[in-house]
Amino acid sequence: MNNIKIYHQCGFRYQWNIEVHKMNEVGDGFIISPLDMNMDILKKIDDQDLENSFLDPQFYALNIYRDSYLSYKFLDEVDNIYDYNLQKNGIAKKCIDFQNKVSFKYITIPTIDFDLLALEESYSELYDDIKSDSDVSSYFDSNSIKISLLNKLILDPFTNYITQNNIKKPILFTIVFNDEMAKNSDLFNSMLATVTNNETINGIYLLPQNNRTFKRISDINFLVKIMEFIHILRENDLEVIVGYSDIECLLYTVAGATAIPIGVYENLRKYDGLKFSNNDYSGRGPNPRIFSSILLQWIEYPYLSVIKENSDLSKYFEQNDYFLETQEKDYNWHFSKPQCYKHYMVSFSRIIKNLSNDLEERYQQVDKLLEQANNAFRELSDFVFFDDNSSGDHINKWRTALKSYYNSIKK
Repeated sequence: MNNIKIYHQCGFRYQWNIEVHKMNEVGDGFIISPLDMNMDILKKIDDQDLENSFLDPQFYALNIYRDSYLSYKFLDEVDNIYDYNLQKNGIAKKCIDFQNKVSFKYITIPTIDFDLLALEESYSELYDDIKSDSDVSSYFDSNSIKISLLNKLILDPFTNYITQNNIKKPILFTIVFNDEMAKNSDLFNSMLATVTNNETINGIYLLPQNNRTFKRISDINFLVKIMEFIHILRENDLEVIVGYSDIECLLYTVAGATAIPIGVYENLRKYDGLKFSNNDYSGRGPNPRIFSSILLQWIEYPYLSVIKENSDLSKYFEQNDYFLETQEKDYNWHFSKPQCYKHYMVSFSRIIKNLSNDLEERYQQVDKLLEQANNAFRELSDFVFFDDNSSGDHINKWRTALKSYYNSIKK
């Protein structure tokens, strides 16, 4: 058994996560979402499970008004970043005290996703204060402004309270790793310096955010840079718990990520700020798909009948109970049914738990899995022509990113 942890990224259907955890022994704990789970429900979870779990405080857009979220009282009467600035010390106290009181494994320092806020249009008083520290002519093109905002609004009030009150639990800090951080070396290095020089922080809760056209992340530069980011954090003895991610977590484990997530619906397998900035957000129901541990892809269900006519489904899909349920004659495919997601959690977690603890061996294992996926897609191409969201177009890009990352750290 390797030492990679798997956390259930909880959301609207968190009951399915709990069921798979208990019935199939999948996952080491839960990432609790106050947006989807009110405090009364949280109190019903066994302490034994909470001791291996942590809370995502979800401060990303600040103005969340769902009843479930409001039950935690973290951001009462906070509608915008200026209100938050006035109350930041009290907010930090409430958020930390709550997490310290509950038997969570970690205390999570949240982050604000400044890209979700209309910074240029308002709150000039706040920016004048930040500008005086940064000595730059432009607020909004400057990476130092973003780091200054992060320190003044989040890190300073939270870490000061943690230090003053001698909090003993390990501390995670939330970072959204986006396309800008992957492309801009100054922002990349500034963020690394900020967190590695902060003695209060024990680990990073890392959320990849890549703008993409299709369901799989296939941006080679983004993948290389986030793997390098993870590698440097680990070199500085920081835990790295990845959140809101999908199959690409395989690559992150090669960089040394200490934990990866498994989520139900697609909006739990990628970070989408709209989930937190729009209180009416519900997401669009996807076409039903099922995960292939051989193809390393979610395959839209109509393709299964074609594969079955020409080959053996067991060559491509793990034959666990949940998959077999989808093959029953009266099974009615729909994205809101649990079988596909439970199948994914069982099947993908088995891949992760079979990876070596040795990173050199893990690199070889993941590369072999990608080669296997490439070969399997090649076999299927004799009789199946996949759409872009079910195809294997991402596989060679992942192998390229993996090789590029591996070569960069060997230099």
